[in-house]
Amino acid sequence: MASLIRSVASFSIYSPHTGIQEYQDGVPKIPTACITVEDAEMMSRMASHGIKIVIQLKMVAKTYPDTDSFNTVAEITGSKYPEQVVLVSGHLDSWDVGQGAMDDGGGAFISWEALSLIKDLGKYLENC
Repeated sequence: MASLIRSVASFSIYSPHTGIQEYQDGVPKIPTACITVEDAEMMSRMASHGIKIVIQLKMVAKTYPDTDSFNTVAEITGSKYPEQVVLVSGHLDSWDVGQGAMDDGGGAFISWEALSLIKDLGKYLENC
């Protein structure tokens, strides 16, 4: 027996998005896996046609202890409205199907490039 959870995303491009599975003490633990939207919809169609679905899971994910992580923050104070703040951000974390290179390394890179473009303008910003 196992629990299969459909990805919480509206579409997943064959990459499931989910949270975490936790158990209360004393509760029997069963395997829990997240499946893609596409696979969930396919299995739903198969079941609606009376097709028996048999799934074999091989899961090797591990939970490691919590660790500290850090954010990178850059600040440019504007001259006209120094009390106002514009925030451009990306987050850095990971999930079990990779090392975090795109979650959200892409967003962090875009934030860095935006700052670089502002710098390259060579103008002192009134309100950034």
